[in-house]
Amino acid sequence: MGQQLQILTEPEIQVNREKYQSMVGKEVTLNVTGKIVKGTVRYFSEDIYCFYLSIDHEPVNWGGDNYVSAQPFARKIDDWGSLNTVNLI
Repeated sequence: MGQQLQILTEPEIQVNREKYQSMVGKEVTLNVTGKIVKGTVRYFSEDIYCFYLSIDHEPVNWGGDNYVSAQPFARKIDDWGSLNTVNLI
């Protein structure tokens, strides 16, 4: 049996919104293609389903391509997503 989904309440969603908004301009670490790199949060955005951070980070070469930015996300309903790998330095 799988784990039951824990639905967040509107106040909990607001706490997450404020947490992610407060990270703008800060230095962070994040997981990019399995590598932990340092970066800077450029901006916060959201849509009806998710929160997003736009992060410029150290160059990562993967498959011959260089990546220098990422947009990790977290679902509003349960806070699941790649934003859970982003940590303030």
